[in-house]
Amino acid sequence: MKNRVFLLYTAIAAIAVAVLTACGSTGKTGEQVSQSAADPFDEITIDWRGRNVGAQIPKWILDVNDNELRAKKAISQEIGKEKVFILRETGANLQIVESALNTRAAAQTAQQIRTAATREGQNALVGDLSTPDAASLIQQFESLYAKATITGLENATNFWVKTRSKSKGTEKYEYYAIWAISNDDLNASIAETFGKVSATTRQQQDMKRKLEDQMKRLMDSADF
Repeated sequence: MKNRVFLLYTAIAAIAVAVLTACGSTGKTGEQVSQSAADPFDEITIDWRGRNVGAQIPKWILDVNDNELRAKKAISQEIGKEKVFILRETGANLQIVESALNTRAAAQTAQQIRTAATREGQNALVGDLSTPDAASLIQQFESLYAKATITGLENATNFWVKTRSKSKGTEKYEYYAIWAISNDDLNASIAETFGKVSATTRQQQDMKRKLEDQMKRLMDSADF
């Protein structure tokens, strides 16, 4: 009899463990389902620059998060400048967001250009330009370009949108500043800097011209 009671208790305990395990598993799965079923479009746009006078949101704004390269191409065609920089700032106060971005925008875009120039300077050292003398000229260029004023770099346009989270009810501004420079202006800054590079012999001067031409080609095709 005792053995039967023991076996009965054992069976009940096993069933209880199985039920609890199943409940715990179901709970976790339910949580995962709940998370995966969360609204992927939680944020809705409720305001934007010029909305009160009938302006529409530019297509490039819609492309920025989805395909930034496509957005840059569209902006480039619109403003007529080949090199485009998209800067963004987010916050609850439009004036603070705008001021913060505009304060750093010029220096940030100029630094992006200088960083690209340093990278392409090393890439220029190929073929007959892969020599210690050429490397020395590039080092001079990089040192001078790091302090150069890049004329022609300007704030082409800006835009802002205001969004609201449907789940949290919080609102924020997303401010976009578009800075740009033409290939002609970019090449002019390269030429001006190479003009300050010291090349004492005819061979070095010829090498400097080749490096300058190579740098311009590389910067023309560079993506920032």
